[in-house]
Amino acid sequence: MLLPDGKLVLIFSNFAQITGVAKSNPIEQEIAKGGRFQLEKCYKKNVKKGSEKTKRSLQYRETEEVELWVLTYI
Repeated sequence: MLLPDGKLVLIFSNFAQITGVAKSNPIEQEIAKGGRFQLEKCYKKNVKKGSEKTKRSLQYRETEEVELWVLTYI
């Protein structure tokens, strides 16, 4: 539960979208519905090159983004 002036801050990656696991961003869907939250700010940053030691596929790193969403309660 948020106070009237409260803010919801979320960190989100588009990894599920670029790998085909998810079709859309759930935060964008929530804002588009226009129910509980409105967008205050969204910061996006590209993910840095992954370590060569990782077992995770590096092919998606070029298009992967991390997003910081700041939402206010309506």
